[in-house]
Amino acid sequence: METFTIRESAEQCRISYEALRKKVDRGAVRVVKHDGVRRIPRSELERAGLWPGVRPDDSPDIAALREEAERLRRELLAHRQLTQRVQAAAGAEREARELIEQELHREHAERLVAEQRLECVMDARWWKRRRLLRELRGTEAA
Repeated sequence: METFTIRESAEQCRISYEALRKKVDRGAVRVVKHDGVRRIPRSELERAGLWPGVRPDDSPDIAALREEAERLRRELLAHRQLTQRVQAAAGAEREARELIEQELHREHAERLVAEQRLECVMDARWWKRRRLLRELRGTEAA
């Protein structure tokens, strides 16, 4: 029977010494004592699914849990993609709203300027009004 110390087992299984020691202390991995040294048989490492390339015998419960975990991963991915699409749409909507607001502000400013010019024309005397109207027509044509 091939056995390893906890440190040797950790190196063989490519996990940390502390993680394997905790498994041993909890009883998840059984050990045998040989000359006062705790040793782990290779068969025990294989049974626990720690030995590289070996998976523990899947019980129906474990297989069901793995399937459920995979289903939840796919669902989470779908939710993340949906969230990204919603955020992109919200960003596009925000940009469109900002452009509309900018255009409204520009049009409002132009209207105020036009109202001021009209008021100036209306307050002017006949000759000055005629000159202002010619100037306005000239700027409109350009």
